[in-house]
Amino acid sequence: MTFDKLSIVVNFCLHSDMQYFTSIFIVFLYLVYVRVLLSVRPHLTEPEMARAIQMLKDGLSQHEVAAAYGVSQSVVSRIWNGLQTTGGYVRAHGQSRL
Repeated sequence: MTFDKLSIVVNFCLHSDMQYFTSIFIVFLYLVYVRVLLSVRPHLTEPEMARAIQMLKDGLSQHEVAAAYGVSQSVVSRIWNGLQTTGGYVRAHGQSRL
């Protein structure tokens, strides 16, 4: 989604016969949709995993590390749990979605 599409949604809402509250609510939902879908990455690269693990070992919380890399906290949690379980952080062969 681009800001061009956002302007189209905003213009439609403001220039249509919809009530003001409904227009604002639709714009809010669109902004949440753009923020959620475009800001979270599904995984980290191997060098990023190594740095994330070091950040966790240095005392940062999983939420802080996740925010630093733009991923969800569950991504960091899976990396940390994998390190604790297997002693490594590298993805197994075939787990990449690229």
